[in-house]
Amino acid sequence: MIMLICLLSRLFSSKVKVYFSEVATIAFKKAKEEKSLSTLRNYKTACRAFNKFLSHLGLTDIKIDCLTPDLIVKFSKWLEDQHIVPSTIACYMKKLRAILNEYDDGKNYGYLFNGINTSTGKTKKKAAKEKNIDKLMSAQADSGNPDEEFALDIAKFQFCAMGMPFVDIANLKVSDIKEGYFEYCRHKTKARVHVEINKALHLIINKYKAKTDSEYLFPIIHNSADFSNEAHLALVRYNYQLKKLSLKLDIPLITSYVIRHSWATFAFRNNTKLEVIAKALGHSHTSTTMIYIQGESDDKVAEANRMVLCNFEGLMCK
Repeated sequence: MIMLICLLSRLFSSKVKVYFSEVATIAFKKAKEEKSLSTLRNYKTACRAFNKFLSHLGLTDIKIDCLTPDLIVKFSKWLEDQHIVPSTIACYMKKLRAILNEYDDGKNYGYLFNGINTSTGKTKKKAAKEKNIDKLMSAQADSGNPDEEFALDIAKFQFCAMGMPFVDIANLKVSDIKEGYFEYCRHKTKARVHVEINKALHLIINKYKAKTDSEYLFPIIHNSADFSNEAHLALVRYNYQLKKLSLKLDIPLITSYVIRHSWATFAFRNNTKLEVIAKALGHSHTSTTMIYIQGESDDKVAEANRMVLCNFEGLMCK
């Protein structure tokens, strides 16, 4: 059927035909230049899955005018047969649609995905229990294990800085540190977040300020021109060390995201207003919530963080 469609297309059209691989190359280039390496990685992952599907059909490539809604449905079914979870399938479909629409031929390829789920749904709650976060915050690195020591320092810093995203920790510069506070601009939303420097943060900041000869506070980024890639690889290493620490401490798996989500959950349990939590996390959008977020003072955000951290003896923030 696919070959028949392609044959009929060649007979009734004189336009130059473009292959999917060419469209993907265009999308990769745009993602790298105009978007982010994260988007580029997602594009490439979706393409690898689609190319495996084409190989399953006996094809090495396919012309985009040969793509049909039926073919996309078959791709989705093939992914299910490979035991790919629904949220991942939805992500592949969403990225595949985006790749096709990066090709500027005046055509919207969204129709190919009618009836196909491209929504990854709500993120599953990943907050840890307070006792497990306390174990992590109280842990000491083994002597002679600098990777474990660094991971523990970053975990404590992340939690004490109100669930600060790892990419923003990587981008934190010595010049950002002021008397009693620091501010950072969230990499994802561009929202500015004000962080009061408590005792635990002060100790970690001074420790790394004394070591660095770089503009960055932490030894994560070595080449600013390759920031996204270096930050991504460092995050992978950080989560790997957190996994090892979780096993060592006999607690459920803790990741960078779990630490961030946990701070927000504990703040909510302490009756902190959602608007204050949103500002602390650097959430930013055009909804009415944003008005309330911007209206909250940094003093309230700092107070919310103090209320959360005072419950953890391992941080010695009192």
